[in-house]
Amino acid sequence: MRLVRHVIDGAETEARDGRRFFAVDPWTRGPWAEVCLGDREDAARAVLAVCRRLAIPVVPRGAVHAICNAGRDAAEVLLGYSSAAREFALAGE
Repeated sequence: MRLVRHVIDGAETEARDGRRFFAVDPWTRGPWAEVCLGDREDAARAVLAVCRRLAIPVVPRGAVHAICNAGRDAAEVLLGYSSAAREFALAGE
């Protein structure tokens, strides 16, 4: 069975505490892969690795909410561009 690990700081890694779960194929309803089950500490390691890689200063915990909102807003803008590009492409058919 396939094992899906976390990718943190460019390297595949197990969950800190070694926990895993089975992902289910919705078509067959059978196990598809065994996936590492991260916790808060694994997420923190991943976020810190991204901050280091992108030279983003590490922010206090209270500011994380603001960063997440900014990310959501950016995603909405990108989705809008994607929709506009699709409409433009379909108009040329």
